[in-house]
Amino acid sequence: MSAFFFAVNAIIMIGKSIHLLILLFIHVPAFAQESNQSIILNEIVQLIGDFDDSENIFYVRLEPAGSEAYVELTNLLISRWPALNFTRSEVNATHELLFHVDTEITLSRISKTEYNHAIKGTATLQITSASTQIITHSNRLSITYQNRIHASKIQQLASAWYPARVHQQNDNRPFVFLRRVFEPLAISSAILTTVYLLYNVRSS
Repeated sequence: MSAFFFAVNAIIMIGKSIHLLILLFIHVPAFAQESNQSIILNEIVQLIGDFDDSENIFYVRLEPAGSEAYVELTNLLISRWPALNFTRSEVNATHELLFHVDTEITLSRISKTEYNHAIKGTATLQITSASTQIITHSNRLSITYQNRIHASKIQQLASAWYPARVHQQNDNRPFVFLRRVFEPLAISSAILTTVYLLYNVRSS
């Protein structure tokens, strides 16, 4: 009987050691991951550049539309270019300031806990006179952003705004197919071996 309890305690200690190793190796960084929406909007406001026109009032538009993205965009513009007059209302606006965004976002799994996160696309800015409907200024920007994130941070990327949604997910881990086949077999074999050893110890 003592041999049986010794085997049980040994298995418990091994399990605790494995759990500790897992916690050490998959430590999650404390910093927050910026959302796709914020990343894209911080990129497209660069389209303003050194544009300087403090005499006119600019009605801001965003395509594709998104209420949260629109509020964040206008807040960014107001805070970064306080000399320009931005508004969320067409009333009294002398010009329309239209941002158009087209992106493709991919998540590629490279390990059990890590993903490559990439944003590619284009953004355009078009300023149109409200009275004449003539385009007075335009600009174009290529968006290229890439980083590596922990699997636990993926939810922080989420946004209802269409350009900020993840459009494609890939699994680029080496031998991923073989892992999917053999990992369950290895786990099942380990469980069966443990049960067999415990049964033999108890029988003896």
